[in-house]
Amino acid sequence: MASGRVQTVKTAIDSSVLFDIVKGVPDAATAQAALEAALSQGPACVCAVVVPEGLP
Repeated sequence: MASGRVQTVKTAIDSSVLFDIVKGVPDAATAQAALEAALSQGPACVCAVVVPEGLP
């Protein structure tokens, strides 16, 4: 039975996806397209564990 509530999807972004996009690896366009598709469905978050992985 439908409750009439709208469910929103929240996407957790992994560091490997961000690295692929930033570094421009051969499949970066695929990673970016997947990220954009996910963002079109709802909000995204980056976990605190992922942030330090991207720091120098």
